[in-house]
Amino acid sequence: MKKTLIHLGIFAAVSGILIFSINFAMNKYMEENYGGPSYYTKIESDPVASGTSDGTQFYEYDQVSYDENGTEKTVHLKEYRQKPLRKSAYLKMVVNEEKGVTSWEEINENDLPSAVKKQLA
Repeated sequence: MKKTLIHLGIFAAVSGILIFSINFAMNKYMEENYGGPSYYTKIESDPVASGTSDGTQFYEYDQVSYDENGTEKTVHLKEYRQKPLRKSAYLKMVVNEEKGVTSWEEINENDLPSAVKKQLA
């Protein structure tokens, strides 16, 4: 019985270390390959519609965007949607140097950093 408990303890410790290591490696991979700085923009122009795939339109935007310090960068955003993004919508985008925009979310004007508010006003 004592050997069984020792083996179970060793198995639990090794399993925990293995799970922690895999989780750490996956988080590091995602951060390096899909992470990046946040940029903010306001949708003001019409997109370029570039085709269909399964009834979904490809909409492309070249947006002037700003990081939280107000530094400008033009960002290319390609979205697969039923309809274009809402005009006057504020977006917070994660921009990876190699992959471009990896994620975005619509935010309220009040959530913009103050340096970005000045640039987008």
